Amino acid sequence: MLSLLNKKGIYEGIFDPNNLCIDSYPISFRSLFNNKKSHGKFINQKVYYSHPIQANFGVKPVSNSKPVYDNHGNQKQSISYFVFKAHTLSFFNVPIFTFVSPASHHDKNHAFPLLHKTIDLLNLHGFNLLADAAYDSHDVYDFVPLETDSIAFIPLRISLRNL
Repeated sequence: MLSLLNKKGIYEGIFDPNNLCIDSYPISFRSLFNNKKSHGKFINQKVYYSHPIQANFGVKPVSNSKPVYDNHGNQKQSISYFVFKAHTLSFFNVPIFTFVSPASHHDKNHAFPLLHKTIDLLNLHGFNLLADAAYDSHDVYDFVPLETDSIAFIPLRISLRNL
């Protein structure tokens, strides 16, 4: 049903299929691990939950506009959190497809199923794919032009710039 609405939106000129965006964002998960009062009282998730869960720890860089500090007043470069992540492909601000994964999964691995769905269900080719540095990978750079006849605009990861 969603792909039919997206196809109609493309046909009617509501959506611009020339520019697609892909990104991930955390989905909050209420648990002992996210409770600030419980820090330092870490319990193994197998003890805390009666059965294993799919959510796990993820790490993300801290924005300079919203600094985070440790107990000693030093600014943190990254923070860890216990959540799921949603990986979304969109026409700028209109989501097309979304996958949910544990937070520790690498973003680039979820680009492929999202792009395959776009090709198979919407028959889109020749678009500009905009992504952040989390998708900086030879696999993604090879897949986008070879499989979709498109161009990927992805900045280099900071760790690669220092080489």
